[in-house]
Amino acid sequence: MNLIQDFWTQNVCVRRNAEQLDSRYTKFQAGPTGIMVHSTAAPGRMAKAFRDSWDIASGSDGKVFEKAVAAFLDNTEIRQCMPFNYRGYHAGGTANDSYIGFEICEPPGFKYGGGATMVGYDPEAQQPYFDAVYTQTAQLCAFLCKTFNIKPEYPNLICHSEGCTLGIASNHADVMHWWPKHGKSMDTLRADVAALLAGKEENEDMTDAQFAEFMGRYISGLRADKTAPSWLSPDVIQNAKNAGVITGDASGNLQLNGLVTRAEVIAMTSHYQLKG
Repeated sequence: MNLIQDFWTQNVCVRRNAEQLDSRYTKFQAGPTGIMVHSTAAPGRMAKAFRDSWDIASGSDGKVFEKAVAAFLDNTEIRQCMPFNYRGYHAGGTANDSYIGFEICEPPGFKYGGGATMVGYDPEAQQPYFDAVYTQTAQLCAFLCKTFNIKPEYPNLICHSEGCTLGIASNHADVMHWWPKHGKSMDTLRADVAALLAGKEENEDMTDAQFAEFMGRYISGLRADKTAPSWLSPDVIQNAKNAGVITGDASGNLQLNGLVTRAEVIAMTSHYQLKG
């Protein structure tokens, strides 16, 4: 995940959050409870270009510019525009009060023709771009879920179109007008984010003491298991016993799932050679 902090300085949303204009901002800063995934519907316009064009206090019409997401994401970077616990203007509904919003940039090479119809979009040609943004989307969502203790489940992790269905966002189709062309959905994203979070715990660093404790338990378990492996034929075991290659411990337990020392390997090999 290539996360670049490039915070806005002119966007009015940042100023209102910094000033904690009202309780909506202070409540959000205490901890967002969800994530909303958007896509830009602007083919070919990448993360930095979007970030720069939204860093304004007012539009060309002189009105206050009230658009703000936490980040824009493309196939090479995630351009963070404001702290993730700042309330944004992205949903067109009450989701702004509790959901972090970010935008996925769409690739060049097609256009929109009425609503959310992607005209000339070639899924096969666009697959490398999609794979890159999908991977970064999953990684960013996992990071946000871990940071703010958000479960990667519906309705905590949703897209704009799902927000519309829930009645907390405006009537937009993203990202479900795009992702199914590549065999993906918000359900697959939620599953992939959950897998990343689980894998993070499995891949955390282990101290020497933790490793020694783990191996101690593992070896003790092996030595306590006196059953023969399912793949080992009883005839082979009996032949080895008859030949004196294996004799077991003082109690006659073979411990065929257990570990052997170098001395035991030498002894078994010697017995085999003598019997041969």
